[in-house]
Amino acid sequence: MMKGVDVRHGQTRMRVLLRKGRWAWLAGVVWALSTPCSAAADAPLSPISIDAQPLGAALRVFAQQTHLQLVYVTDLTRGVETRGCSAALTPSDALRQLLSGTRLAFRFLNDNTVQIRSATAGGSRDATADKDSDRDGGRVRTGAFSAEEARSLAEVIVTARKRPERRLDVPMAMTVVSGESLEMQGINPLSEVLQDVPSRSVIELGSGRDVVHARGVATSLGANEIGYYLDDLPFTGTTVSVEPDVRTWDISRVEVLRGPQGTLFGEGSVSGSVRVITRDPQLDEWDVAGGVQVSGARDGGSGQAYEGLVNVPLVENRLALRLSGSKENIPGWVDDVVTGQKDVNSQDIVTSRARLLFQPTDKLTLNASWWRYDGNFPRANIVTDELTAPQTAKVDVEMRYSLEGLSATYDFGPVTAFYSFGHNSIAYPQSGRVYGAPFLNSIGFRIDSNELRFSSTGPSSWKWTAGIYDFRANRLDVLRFAPFSVENTGSTQARSQALFGEATYRFSGLPLDLSVGTRLAREMLEGHDTNYGEPTAALRKTYSSVNPRVSASWHVAQDALVYASAAKGYRAGQLQSSVAIAQAVASGIQLPAVLRDSSIWNYEIGTSASLGQQVSLDAAVFRSIWDYPLVQVRLPTPGLTGLINAGRTITDGVEASSSLKLTDAWSFTIGGGYRKTRHALAVPDIGSVIAGNAGDVVSRKTANAALEWRRPLFAGLTGTGRMAFQHSSPRPSYTIGAPSAQAGDAITVVDARLGAQGRRWSLYLFADNLSNEHGAAGPRTLSQIPGRALEIYAPRLPPLTVGLEFTMGLRSIE
Repeated sequence: MMKGVDVRHGQTRMRVLLRKGRWAWLAGVVWALSTPCSAAADAPLSPISIDAQPLGAALRVFAQQTHLQLVYVTDLTRGVETRGCSAALTPSDALRQLLSGTRLAFRFLNDNTVQIRSATAGGSRDATADKDSDRDGGRVRTGAFSAEEARSLAEVIVTARKRPERRLDVPMAMTVVSGESLEMQGINPLSEVLQDVPSRSVIELGSGRDVVHARGVATSLGANEIGYYLDDLPFTGTTVSVEPDVRTWDISRVEVLRGPQGTLFGEGSVSGSVRVITRDPQLDEWDVAGGVQVSGARDGGSGQAYEGLVNVPLVENRLALRLSGSKENIPGWVDDVVTGQKDVNSQDIVTSRARLLFQPTDKLTLNASWWRYDGNFPRANIVTDELTAPQTAKVDVEMRYSLEGLSATYDFGPVTAFYSFGHNSIAYPQSGRVYGAPFLNSIGFRIDSNELRFSSTGPSSWKWTAGIYDFRANRLDVLRFAPFSVENTGSTQARSQALFGEATYRFSGLPLDLSVGTRLAREMLEGHDTNYGEPTAALRKTYSSVNPRVSASWHVAQDALVYASAAKGYRAGQLQSSVAIAQAVASGIQLPAVLRDSSIWNYEIGTSASLGQQVSLDAAVFRSIWDYPLVQVRLPTPGLTGLINAGRTITDGVEASSSLKLTDAWSFTIGGGYRKTRHALAVPDIGSVIAGNAGDVVSRKTANAALEWRRPLFAGLTGTGRMAFQHSSPRPSYTIGAPSAQAGDAITVVDARLGAQGRRWSLYLFADNLSNEHGAAGPRTLSQIPGRALEIYAPRLPPLTVGLEFTMGLRSIE
């Protein structure tokens, strides 16, 4: 459950950055700036005088004088008075005087951040004694505050606008899930996290590339609809949507921003952005943890999963390395009735992550990171209505990607500077036999991105973020299918540049904020392709866009916000494959050689509130107007689809979520969304795009709920349990051409988890898909081999899967 958390600071620490490959210059900067500073806890404090007054007001004065950031649950200071302090003291001694007699304690989470908490939550140890042992660092950890406190803090302090803020001060619809909550839920793929976000639904294809839709924005093809960031590095394709299959081991938090994010996050964020933040390496503590999971699928095979992490301080308080990874064998459950082969869709996934953190001074922080994902998905999760493997398309899928990056931050005093460089390589080959003939469809990317931005810090009526962005990508496509005379190779080069900025002004004497921002973007695409070695097309196109955002928020109470906003998202156009154009002509359809860009305006009114420590609420109503969305045109060649621009779609929707603390042991969350998407303009000569028709592959209704239990048992054990429910209405299909498609089914899923947790270990029994839901999670595809019966297939959820999960760590959980 989310609590109100206050953040008070004078000047928060700042960050600057460096370019990859400029190591000599980087070494010079590090050497020049590496004079160590004394810890903030022991720094001398200039003579000040804080009079007896309400504690909340006194802490604001303290933060301004010391330039420290204070984090605390606001309810702790309500009605509490302090006797003040007056002397030349260290920050620790000054805080002791301010908190004397209040039954509150404090501890330094790092050299710049102090947590204020109830003295009973921290035991009887001296407050400053926790400075080095309580830093958040891993799945298992020392420290005296509860997991509930840790989850609350992680959920409330966010960076949705690329600067740290209280969640309740951000005027947008968003959902934040802490790493501790992910571990308690036992969620492994990120897609299962996104299913619990209002107005967002996921089609799990079982191929390392799930399809995510939000707020009625859905086209199935074209560039990303949702922007993904992994540790501040963008993860995206170019002219095709690619979402990372993140495994949620060793994750600090996930921030899901709903609605267009074109101002700060750019192209491809037309329906929102997802930010996955992994845990920082800890500079002063070793940590080792691991886990093992065994499972079995109903009428299917068995599976195993292994997870591990190690944190190594290389130079105390300066340099640390963190390594984590997982290896999974996911049980198969689909049979090939023709060959007699069982469980043909068992899957193997291996993930690796590394982060190197270097803090040569208290002002400069450098981060080097590396992600790698290798997945093999024979036949994926595509199943016929008879729950058997399709015969018209026997295709195996692989997903391989790596993401390397360097980021740096620097504290200039009133301004934080941040730089990041990212290099992303993605390979997504699909191969097998279609209609009995060899088939290959492969997509590969190499992407470089650079971002430099500056953000304000410290107490001021103005808060702002501004920066520049550069993105370069190369895409290579290969399609081979002899029965349709296709031996095609195509390449696309993209170059995107942008200037962006957003500023917020808080009116003096009024609980009112006004935010205004914009992004100026330009993207150039150049591409060509050949068929059997003969050039067939060469095209070049430049797209430009201006993407503003404006919002006003009224703080009706310290922990309650009402806001109104208007924001624009955009997606660049793309080049049409010449093979698609030729195949469309054979079907009597004319496809454009170049597709135009599309943009979406979202108008929204919402609220976010924490009502004491018992209830939190988020809700929003919105209207989205999407101009020139892409519409899919199915072509005779399997795996080949053309695109056209429709005129306009309009979506009206409402979404809400709430958390309730029922008792000390029980809590309940509930959420859902309703949206109605319809075409506002018809497309000439395209019969299925008619004004008033529903949008493609959009679930009109989604709902979720979860009941959680947590309480002490005996001998230091804690019992935990969770039962979760998810529902989405059927996804219609209005794609054009042959073969045709039919709507999917309503999907209802129930998961359960029960276990016990000791100081250094945990053991859980889990059951996924208790309802054994096997309906079509996405639209059905109709396909036919000449001379054989029609075959209908669709993506489907794995059946009821039961298993055990055990984890153990070097450091204690509590």
